[in-house]
Amino acid sequence: MIAGPSSQFENTYPLAVPEPAVARHPDTITNPRELRRWLDRLPHTDPGQMVKQLARQLSLLVRDPRPDNKFGMLLKSYHEPINSLQQQAMTTRQRAAETRTHAQISLLTSLPTLFRELANGHMRAVKLSLDGGRTPDAADIFAAELLMRRAIHWELLEYRMFRPTIWQQVAQLYNVAILHRLEGVSVECDLIHPGDPSNTHDLFFSTLALLLADPYRLPSHCIRELEQRLPQYAAKLDLGPDGSSQSRLPLELSGQTSPLHYARQPDPSLPAQFLSLDRLLNELHPGKVDAAGCDLDAWLQESLGRLLGGNHERRQQRRARNADYHFVVGVQAVHRRLRSLQPGQSDDDPRESDCAPAFCGTPCVQVDVSGSGSGFILPGNQRYPDPGDWALFELDTPPGEARISGFAGQIRRCMRDEDDYLRIGVERLTGNVIPVNLGSKRTPALLNADQTQRLYRLIAPHGYFEEGRQDTLYGSNKNYLVKHLEVLSREGGTEIIRLALLG
Repeated sequence: MIAGPSSQFENTYPLAVPEPAVARHPDTITNPRELRRWLDRLPHTDPGQMVKQLARQLSLLVRDPRPDNKFGMLLKSYHEPINSLQQQAMTTRQRAAETRTHAQISLLTSLPTLFRELANGHMRAVKLSLDGGRTPDAADIFAAELLMRRAIHWELLEYRMFRPTIWQQVAQLYNVAILHRLEGVSVECDLIHPGDPSNTHDLFFSTLALLLADPYRLPSHCIRELEQRLPQYAAKLDLGPDGSSQSRLPLELSGQTSPLHYARQPDPSLPAQFLSLDRLLNELHPGKVDAAGCDLDAWLQESLGRLLGGNHERRQQRRARNADYHFVVGVQAVHRRLRSLQPGQSDDDPRESDCAPAFCGTPCVQVDVSGSGSGFILPGNQRYPDPGDWALFELDTPPGEARISGFAGQIRRCMRDEDDYLRIGVERLTGNVIPVNLGSKRTPALLNADQTQRLYRLIAPHGYFEEGRQDTLYGSNKNYLVKHLEVLSREGGTEIIRLALLG
């Protein structure tokens, strides 16, 4: 890690904090008693508005050109109200998106900004100490790391977004802690929740483990499960200068590149450390599938194994493309739309009644295509689909043209960029996709028939598989007698069942 006096650190890795304002804003509160009275008058019954007022006042304080020795005390005054808001937001996060009130949505939307502002404040406190030739307070380093970790998790879960500048700040703070031997110091902080690490070392490694797991390929419920397990995973990670072991990943810790990007494409011009995964991989026990079909240990074993094996390239080369599409998400929506497109079928479902034959669902733009998949950009105001979800994409065709072109596939990656556009990667299904119904309840499902490979697969609700079972799939114009052979995968509340076609 970085060694030497603080001046050497400052020259090598200057802390990325907001630039101070030219002059103090007249609304900046710099008196602790006045701040206490102001905090008591906040609109506690309107959490969204409360977050906005706290973020504005914190922004003014963090950028104050003349902070005095009360700066740290002022920052700590914000811990209690922010912790209360965190508790409310965590309860809201457990509710389905469609049941959240406008006030709850406002709280979830604005809270990451508040986390980042308070983190910037504690980071500036660290910088003020370094600039003054003093050892920074371990509590300031810890609080800034904790809040940045919280912002990363929050934005991943709610928006699928990752801001590279936050990782840069996380890495910079960890290097400061290492330099001053503060990384293992346990800290008491009002912002700590049950399960949170209590020192900067564990905070840093839990954030590192999250980003190396490539969470943009994980469904939201798996990310929540990963968030709970991060402390135990982080405790199994070790850094060292030696990269001779086959279970070590290269990392650069200046924060110039994200951990996953550098592990995939190491840059020899940047100094590298090596992350040992031996203990973590030994602790993984695939086969534990949760109620939603997520086997997190199997995911990590496969994902980290690909990184260690150097398998970073796509199976098939992408080709750039610019084409307008519409899409629907979910097995039921795909089933309904495919039925409506079959000859002689009418769709009396009111949810689809406004769909023109070639313009149904959410608009998107196809940006690349390969033999096995495609990439799309979605409008930023759309609720993101989850990796593992099934979708049907249809090419926009000119008015009056009868031809309909499209494909069904499974969403494999979903990420929001800093321009607020959603980018998704989709793995296409080859062969025909036929809407079928299951059992007496006529549960919607999809039959994927790839006759060139004599491969028949059923996309059905999780838990439907029964080995050796003979089953009748009810199609619109034909029924299919099949036998269940094996489950190929379970994702997104569905399972893919390999079938034998009996008739």
